[in-house]
This record gives sequence, C-alpha cells and structure tokens, in this order.
Amino acid sequence: MSKKNKDDEGIDFLFIGGGEEQDSLAEEFRRRGYTTASIGFQERLGQFVKFHKPGSGLEASVRRCNEALARSAVTVEEIKEYSDPIEFEKAFQRVLENQDVSHTTFWREEELQTMPQEQREFLEKQISEYRDLKGLMLQIYQNTTPEDPKRKAMMDFDPEKIFGSVALQEEALGQYMGFYARLVQNCLSVELIEILKNRELSEAEILDDRGHELNQERRYQEALPYFDRALELSPRFCLAYINKGIALKNLGRLNEAITCYDTVIEEINPQHKKAWHNKAVALWTKGELDEARRCVNRALKIDPNYSVALGLKMTLG
Repeated sequence: MSKKNKDDEGIDFLFIGGGEEQDSLAEEFRRRGYTTASIGFQERLGQFVKFHKPGSGLEASVRRCNEALARSAVTVEEIKEYSDPIEFEKAFQRVLENQDVSHTTFWREEELQTMPQEQREFLEKQISEYRDLKGLMLQIYQNTTPEDPKRKAMMDFDPEKIFGSVALQEEALGQYMGFYARLVQNCLSVELIEILKNRELSEAEILDDRGHELNQERRYQEALPYFDRALELSPRFCLAYINKGIALKNLGRLNEAITCYDTVIEEINPQHKKAWHNKAVALWTKGELDEARRCVNRALKIDPNYSVALGLKMTLG
C-alpha cells in the first residue's frame, strides 16, 4: 500500500507549482505589480479574485490550473481506494477535529514573506472560515454513520458536496463561493495526506497484502482465508473484496467473483471503477459480452482515461 512517492509528488505540485500554465499565470500577476517569483495555488486564487475582469483570459487560465491542482484531492481518493476504511475514517475525523491550523499550515514561509499585507489578511480570513467549516463538518460526522449520505458526501472531496452537506447557501460566501470551495477541498486533502502517508497498516490491510502476494504467486486457494479474515475485521474494505474476486475468478468460481464486485458496487461504492472493470472481465470470461460491455462502459464513465478498461473495451469491440 506504500504510495509515499506519489503522495509527496502531489503535495510538491500543490505548493511549488511549475509548468507552462502556472508560469504564464505567474508572469501575468508580475505584470500587474506583484514581485512574487513563485506563486502557489492559494496565492494565485486570492490575486485572481482581486484582479479578475471578465474577458481578460485569466479566468480560463485559472480554471485549467485548478484542474491540474486538484491532484491533491485525486491523491486522497487513491489512498482511500487502497485503505482500510476504518483507518481512513479515523484520519478524516482527526482532520476535522484539528483546529490548530493557520495560513502557515498551507503556505511556505518564503511565499508568505513576499506576499502583500492585504493578501496575507485575505488568506488568514479564509483559513478562519475553513476552521469554522470543519467545526460544522465535525458535528455532522459525529452524528452520522458511515452509510449516512451526508457523511459520504463530505468524504467524496467534491466541493459542491462538501458545502451541500453543511447546508451552506451560495449567498453566505457571495462571489467567492466557487474559489473558496476549491480551497477547502485542497486544504482538507493536504491535511489528510499528511496524516495518512506515514501511518501504520491496520491488521486488515496486512492480511489483504498477504493475500495479494499469494494471488501474485497464483496460490489463489491459499489467498482466500486472508481476504475473508480482512473482511471480518473491516467489512467495507473494498480492496479486499476486489482481491478476493480476483482469486475466485482465477479459480473458475466466476459467479462468486461477480458477487464480490457487486458487493462493492451495490453496498459500498457505486463509483469504484476497478469493481466495474473486474466484473466486466468475469462476465467476458463467462461469455456474457453485452453485460461485460455495459460494465466496462460504467468504469470508463467514472474514469475516461482508465487504461485497463480502455484495453478491455477494445477487446470486447
């Protein structure tokens, strides 16, 4: 489950910046009177809100940067996919409980030193609002179960769902709503990455890893008890269901494999692309091509760039 390099890469990208889009945007801000040599996402955000005029072309540039900078949230989703959900939810609660955050938690000291005073004040206000929002989210978390739609919405890391879960209306933040929602998404993601990337594996994860190793050695029958024990400890552990399904499929127990994937899709996470893809593979093996095509198309709807699903789609025709 080690993903430290990828996690670190996501954090570096978030704070350091770089790339043609960001360099171009930084140059535009320097032209407007800022002397900052390396502009990070949140700083760019504040400057954009202050200086944007419709039709300037800057809006489209910021939007493209935001799409790239969403990698912090994508990284969290990747960690979530491989994690024991019990451990992930503990980490999420710790983030919500943590009120010891300030602008220095998310911006490098060298960035803050070159920032105009009014910009620092703008960021401090946003972080204060971020703390308040986490307090509201914590109240909901403590009063819901993992299956509750409100809790699921908060943990999807979609800005609209985050705000919808605490019933904040757009009027509360006015024209800054969209920008602030993205900032909240990134701040939550960065805090979670810091907690998750160095934690110890749970017993369920250790068992699943051992079963996966046996799958790799084609010792599928030996692997099954490891997955079963992992699922006893953590009944919503998607990866253990996926790996158990792989073992069953390779043992020729196709209907049982499909049941594993359906458990993920129907009871835990209908947006789990790997479950849809693996179900398609099992159906293809059974000769049920139309249903296999439907499943692989669902996987690609979730992630149009999912390479293994693209390859299967070409095979299925």
